[in-house]
Amino acid sequence: MYPRLVFAYPAGYALSFSFARTPLLSIAQVVINLINHTQTKQGLHIQAKLDKHHYKTKIKVTDDEFEAISLERDPFHGEWNYCIKSRE
Repeated sequence: MYPRLVFAYPAGYALSFSFARTPLLSIAQVVINLINHTQTKQGLHIQAKLDKHHYKTKIKVTDDEFEAISLERDPFHGEWNYCIKSRE
């Protein structure tokens, strides 16, 4: 099983509108498009999609439960970017 990489962006983005008052691309869609057109030098293609699912909030997680998650924080904004490793 491969680890999951998580990259989160802070909430809040602006929309641009055309003359017909229809939304152009949101900043979220711009970021997703940039990610989807990314390829590493080794040829790895990246895929991303917008998750519109509504999740429960304010769920209490104990310190023990949190410590059981194998997180490897990225040096660049580790509070947003991290790798969740499998328990195997």
